[in-house]
Order: sequence, then structure tokens, then C-alpha cells
Amino acid sequence: MNPSLLACLVACFVGAWAPAVHTQGVFEDCCLAYHRGVRWAVLRHAWGYQRQEVSGSCNLPAVIFHFRKKNRMVCGDPKNKDVQKAMRFLDTRKTRPKLRHIWMPFQGP
Repeated sequence: MNPSLLACLVACFVGAWAPAVHTQGVFEDCCLAYHRGVRWAVLRHAWGYQRQEVSGSCNLPAVIFHFRKKNRMVCGDPKNKDVQKAMRFLDTRKTRPKLRHIWMPFQGP
């Protein structure tokens, strides 16, 4: 293979790959828009959330819900009633102690 052709291919690959890596880090955990149609039926399956404040490149106040299935995130409007309900639900789930069934043998009379 021609060394100049190989050098050209490597330069093109690196040139195309470097901006994509840089851009990915900027908007990784930033909601740029709200998901439409976010309802309680979907949000009740979330395992956690975090609030996004307006700062830097994130110019939208949002609530980011995290789902275990396929490692997905959903951006919700903090003013939406279903989003507020889901946040309260997740907060109570964290603070509520888990009830475990304790098996005790029957003690006869």
C-alpha cells in the first residue's frame, strides 16, 4: 500500500473522529428539549432523577429521569404535574424503609 495513501486515510479518520468525541462530552447529560407526551404511566418506571439547572451549555431547566431498561433518560418539564408527581414518588421510595417478610416458625400453645 502506498504510504502517502495510508497517511491520508489515517488523517481523514482522525479528523472525522476528534470533533465527534469533543462534542459528545459537551452535551452528554444535558437536556436541550423536553420529551413530549411524558406521562405518569412512563415516569413511574424510573429508578431515579436529577435536576438540571440553567448553566453553561444547558439553557433549559429540566428534570432528567433515569430508567434501567436500555439505560435511557427522559427529560421532563419541572412545571408538568406528572413530572412533579414522579419526583414525589421517587423521593418517598428512597426514604421509605423496605419491608421484608420475616419468616418465623409457628410457636404452638
